[in-house]
Amino acid sequence: MQTFKAFLTRRSVLWGSFIIFMLLNLGFFFWMPHVGGVILDESWGEGLQRIYDSMTPDQRRSHGWMTLILDMPYPLAYGVWYAGLALKAFPKLGWWIALPALLTIPIDLTENTTQVLALLGEMDILALKNIVTPLKLLFFISASLIALASLVLLIMRRVRHSD
Repeated sequence: MQTFKAFLTRRSVLWGSFIIFMLLNLGFFFWMPHVGGVILDESWGEGLQRIYDSMTPDQRRSHGWMTLILDMPYPLAYGVWYAGLALKAFPKLGWWIALPALLTIPIDLTENTTQVLALLGEMDILALKNIVTPLKLLFFISASLIALASLVLLIMRRVRHSD
């Protein structure tokens, strides 16, 4: 576990995951118009079906490619960055504090797989998305807030030590 912690908190890993996270965000920004401007990622229930039904076959195909190319590596990028920040900022409780970021990775990958299958026509699988999407959002928002607090704490420590 210490080796994994050392890897996640390495400066190059933190910067690398942050840069990849930002590049993927930029990729989503440019790809969004090709899927109709609305994606399945933050929707479940009736809203999910409404979005799916409003998409053309080309938009569904584009959404599937966007999910495979951008959204599959996305949880790895933000998950590593968020977990690394938590582990670095909170050395004693880091694994517990990093847990939401680490749990979000497999949950988000499950959601992405579900989306790709649904976009390929396997509509029955959307029921799984009704479970994993709210769970993903809960962990993602928690991990984001923890990462923000970690970043603020790390910056404050750096400023304090530079005086």
